[in-house]
Amino acid sequence: MSDLGESRVQVLTQRAAQLNEFFQRRAIHGDGAPPQRLRWHMIGHLQRNKTKAALPVIHMVHSIDSLRLAEELDVLATKIGRKIPVLLQINTAEEATKFGVAVGAAVHLAEQIDSMPGLQMAGLMTMGPLEAPEQKVRHVFARTREIFEELKWHKIGGTGLRHLSMGMSQDFEAAIAEGATMVRIGTALFGGKVIEADNIVD
Repeated sequence: MSDLGESRVQVLTQRAAQLNEFFQRRAIHGDGAPPQRLRWHMIGHLQRNKTKAALPVIHMVHSIDSLRLAEELDVLATKIGRKIPVLLQINTAEEATKFGVAVGAAVHLAEQIDSMPGLQMAGLMTMGPLEAPEQKVRHVFARTREIFEELKWHKIGGTGLRHLSMGMSQDFEAAIAEGATMVRIGTALFGGKVIEADNIVD
């Protein structure tokens, strides 16, 4: 099983199509088998008007940051009989430049998502502050883990609540130390400028 992530819907759908074509060509020529299962994760900000385009490709959305977005995705997923695993994005760093629900609203929104038949509340996602002291970064990740534990205490998501997606190329070690189950380390693997979505899920 292989997991790949992208931060933009257009890039995600294009790369998914390219990889599918690549593996089909290899299969035709008998040049090895494709991965048993290739799963795409939407890790960047998802606009409501792009959910329909993303839905056929995505396995999980890491960036649910509003009730309206959750409702849109729920309606579309329910229509095709799917239950999409989603992560609630929290702006734990309280930075105006970041997407995500406020810390104080997180539990209530998670409860609302948990009642939607087309969505599976699977965990939380956050991004640490860039160019901040490690102590502050650790605090952001630790606070997100505390909210995650609060959701578990309230039995939100049931046994499907399993993931903490936090940590990118510049701070993934601190995130793992605070309980991350998924990290986004595309820049560390492939080089390039560090961006706030990165592009790989581990």
